Amino acid sequence: MQIDDKWRLNRKKNEFARSCPGLLTSLEEAEGKTVEKVIPLSKQGDSVILFKGGSFLIVGFGAVMPPELLEGLNLLRTFIEPVYPDFYRELDRMASEDRELSRLAKLENILGAIRNNAKNLPELKEALRKALLDLESGAFEPQCQTPSTKPSEFSGDPGKQKK
Repeated sequence: MQIDDKWRLNRKKNEFARSCPGLLTSLEEAEGKTVEKVIPLSKQGDSVILFKGGSFLIVGFGAVMPPELLEGLNLLRTFIEPVYPDFYRELDRMASEDRELSRLAKLENILGAIRNNAKNLPELKEALRKALLDLESGAFEPQCQTPSTKPSEFSGDPGKQKK
């Protein structure tokens, strides 16, 4: 099942991120190290501190969660990828596989919704045929827009981190 595979890989990717060789887990481990750069994270109050030699520490008000760790690794990439190239190569492979499994899980969810509703909505089959024809002809218009939204607000992958 694609959804189970996606969550299993996501957990594995998060565990792998926590194993980054340069990641320090406490301020005590940073004692005596020279700070090279402090980079704020998107979560208010959290930052990544990069030390000379490629080690780093994520600091903030709470426990470091996977989204902050992955964001920090992405922000530090240009600085520490040369020090840990194998780590980033594997993280990139996992992220790529995660995106593909997410895509397949969406497909599985859509098809499941169609199957689960086909019996109770006899007009669904004809509506699907029409929607597919519209898609193929280029005449498809998104139906979920409201007057205050623009199509560009919905484009892209909100979970994908910027490089």
